Amino acid sequence: MRSRAAAPQLKKITMANEENASPASDKVDELITALGGAEIEITYRDGGKETVKVRQIPVRHMDKYLLAIDNEPVAVELFCGKPAGWSDSLTEESFNAIAEKGQDINLPFFGPWLRRRMKRIEVMKPGFAATMESVIKSAIESASQSRGSSSPPA
Repeated sequence: MRSRAAAPQLKKITMANEENASPASDKVDELITALGGAEIEITYRDGGKETVKVRQIPVRHMDKYLLAIDNEPVAVELFCGKPAGWSDSLTEESFNAIAEKGQDINLPFFGPWLRRRMKRIEVMKPGFAATMESVIKSAIESASQSRGSSSPPA
């Protein structure tokens, strides 16, 4: 439930890029996994504030992330376990913070999960994986490139 009173400021967890990986970043990754995500304070367009958990999506819901990977409003709602339309109530800054944190947390697991899924589909329908791999890579690259520039409609 959101409140108008400012939620206590929580220590923000940031994830290092792979090229900057260190023992400290490994501990952050382990902490995020242990907690099931990272909590951040967000602001609504009406000025209300709330602390939300940007979740590490459970493997049983990776198929939902696959469907939402190029639909940031849906992905933001999935990351936070919120209903459809919730992301429209966020400020641009909060929307972007959730989208970026959600990708930081979930893309490292999503890639291997997708490769395993494609192998299973290839067994059932030979040739399918080669066709879909380029489509999926394009969607992931598009999502990664748009991280800083996407915002919800006004």
